[in-house]
Amino acid sequence: MVTKSKLQKTAIGKGLLRELAKPMAWITWWDFQEFIRQYNLWCYSNTECLDKLPTELEWEYAARGGYEAGSEFEKTLPFVANQIKQYAWTKPHSKNGATIIGRWQASYGFYDLFGNVQELTNSLFVAEIIQGKVGGLTTRGGSYQDQAKTLSSAFRREIELYKAKEDREGKISEITESLSPTTGIRLAIGTLFSPSPRFSEQIETEYKTYTKTFRGQTAAGKSIGETSSGGIWKNMVKRFNLELKKSELKAVAAIEKLTEKAKKRDTALSRELVIEKEENRKLTQALITQKYTFKKKTC
Repeated sequence: MVTKSKLQKTAIGKGLLRELAKPMAWITWWDFQEFIRQYNLWCYSNTECLDKLPTELEWEYAARGGYEAGSEFEKTLPFVANQIKQYAWTKPHSKNGATIIGRWQASYGFYDLFGNVQELTNSLFVAEIIQGKVGGLTTRGGSYQDQAKTLSSAFRREIELYKAKEDREGKISEITESLSPTTGIRLAIGTLFSPSPRFSEQIETEYKTYTKTFRGQTAAGKSIGETSSGGIWKNMVKRFNLELKKSELKAVAAIEKLTEKAKKRDTALSRELVIEKEENRKLTQALITQKYTFKKKTC
């Protein structure tokens, strides 16, 4: 191997170092995957070392600033848009291609998330599921060939896995693996899901500590965290039950009121009926008396 100290002794070495300090591009998807596989095989000697391509969700969460961003998380960019040239290598400044990694300011601890070379994710760009087209690969962040005004945390582009070459007659003469001067990778640190029961217990212990400390400071943690009265969720249930009880009491009171009103109405109707019967009796008696008087006079 040629060491760094030897390379620095020559002009060619200095130029090579500059090139090695730039993001790696012009590599196929399969070569990237093989690199990650070989790197992890070497890295397995350290049980905390496991790398992969980030998913789109992981990439965008990091690009937006994650938890540290707070209310700024939903913004288009994790910095002021007119200051993008301080964070990203894009047109019109990037005339000579990719530049050295870490040349510009970091955004929430990450360099070159935007511009320089776009970054492959572990997600396919599925555009037309109904027609059975699986789509190409998804990249994020844009590259030095993009205008600064087009970039955002949500900006995504599809690139092809394979490229077809056409002959002079326009027919496909060859299909090759796609290479791109503007596409590279950024590795995400991962971990095995649960390699052992002891590891699972460790995760559970750490999570309990997390819920009692860090999570309690977040908006989500405050909404579901424990309180002295037994938790906000329990308080919500308690309030709901109280409101339900109030509604039940109101309903019972309304029914009792209607019942009392119905009783009063029935009493009033009964009195009216008694009066009407008495009037009908008197009228009947009068008619009988009048009829008897009329017969007596006739006789």
